[in-house]
Amino acid sequence: MISHSTEKPYACPICQKRFKKKHDVTTHCRVVHQGKKYAQNTKYKCNICPKAFTTSSKLNDHTTYVHEGQKSHICEICSASYIWKTSLDQHIRMTHDGIRHYKKYFQCEVCGKDFKSRQGYSHHMKYVHGDACAMFVERKSIF
Repeated sequence: MISHSTEKPYACPICQKRFKKKHDVTTHCRVVHQGKKYAQNTKYKCNICPKAFTTSSKLNDHTTYVHEGQKSHICEICSASYIWKTSLDQHIRMTHDGIRHYKKYFQCEVCGKDFKSRQGYSHHMKYVHGDACAMFVERKSIF
């Protein structure tokens, strides 16, 4: 059976690259990392979980995203937030496919930011300006 899912549940223990199949991780490690084992190439250890990383910046990213729950990748269309950029990219492909072809947008009356959907505008008002009931301005796109 052929799978068309974009989900990649398996991660390389050395570089954190994601894969659809566990076998692909094994092949990747053998080819890219010349068979190096996880513990041999990771001197930056997480104090919270057993993961270890090759650089301090990867450890900092891991701590920020996984243990502190900060979601720094924000969808510009609907303001949904994600821990990983790959998750944001997947969201945009799956949720906003063809968004560039929309003929209208919604504009925040407070700060002037434009949104492609009413949902994105409402989310922005609630979390940025603290007003979920604000009126929106619907404008025609100039594109």
